[in-house]
Amino acid sequence: MARGDCLNLDFFIYLAAFWIILYVAGRIFKFKRIKISPFYLQVDLPVNFINKMDKDKLSWLKKISTASIWISLMMGLITLAYLFISFFKALFQSSQATISVMPVIPGITVNLTPAVVISIFLLAIVHELAHGCSSVVEGIPVKRLGFFILFVIPGAFTEPDDAEMRKAEPKKRARIEAVGSVSNLALGLFFLLIAVLVFQGFPTSPHGILISDVMKDGPSYGKLRPGDVIIGINGTRVNNMDQLMRLKEGMKPGQVIIVQTLDRNVSIVIGTSNNSTQPLIGVVLSPLPYYRTFLPISIAMPLEEFLLWAIILNIGVAMFNSLPLVPLDGGLIVRDLLEIVYGRERTEFLIRAISLMTAVLLLFDMASSLIMYMK
Repeated sequence: MARGDCLNLDFFIYLAAFWIILYVAGRIFKFKRIKISPFYLQVDLPVNFINKMDKDKLSWLKKISTASIWISLMMGLITLAYLFISFFKALFQSSQATISVMPVIPGITVNLTPAVVISIFLLAIVHELAHGCSSVVEGIPVKRLGFFILFVIPGAFTEPDDAEMRKAEPKKRARIEAVGSVSNLALGLFFLLIAVLVFQGFPTSPHGILISDVMKDGPSYGKLRPGDVIIGINGTRVNNMDQLMRLKEGMKPGQVIIVQTLDRNVSIVIGTSNNSTQPLIGVVLSPLPYYRTFLPISIAMPLEEFLLWAIILNIGVAMFNSLPLVPLDGGLIVRDLLEIVYGRERTEFLIRAISLMTAVLLLFDMASSLIMYMK
């Protein structure tokens, strides 16, 4: 068994032990606001603090919520156009098809690292708090508010008063629904700004490739070190993994190469992989691109991973959630706006047709992306 397999097995053993202890504690102590089921934890937070907010002092939020309707509609149209383009490319240009819409499936398409888990938690909290605050400003009290953990995936929820929501004017409901996605867009752009300020060239121009480990007794052992950054080979600048792979294609076992790092040049004799004639440098490379920064690498790389996922997930969820598809926020917003023009009865037919079209496009793109990803 490989070392990585052992680590994964240990992780699941500890995780299972944690859930067993938590479940037993829940059965014994009967926590009032905490619901514990097998692999599920739900914490209901007091709603008084949000329901007692001063609506007059938060009147500015109503203006933001109104603007959020149009921002959300724009995001929905952009995402819908992207789905259409991907759909027609897959039909008529299958040889040039690329991954277009990759669903976030923990353990399959996304590794649940601490950076991913924290990003998801922040995303969910900001999204639901935005809904809750907007609801209260619109005069609709919040009945339930809290967060949950499903196995290792965090989330959050806000539940405005259903009866009051049904009685509310369509535009008022649309404001409440729109602010969630736009808050995620704003959070993603905020993290993007931080990343641009902290990392030179982010996100399109990395400055090298970080070595995360060196193979014992390999060609680079004792010469390169974990934490070194490769910036060139034999005088050719190397900024990213693709450039390194292209250079490696021309290497042969026994060849001497000069590896340039940030602080020195190292001479290495290319080796071979076990039972293979493939050239071997003997280093494990970080999947994250390296950007110049004033921070030490031990801080910069975890921060970069968190910022990357926070940007991708927040902006991705904002765009996806703005699609005109019920029960997504975008679908609810379109339904509310159609109701203003056509009335409730005719709107139901229209929103079902729009949702069906969007669902077909989305499922087609997701299915084709997963098939290509698994190849």
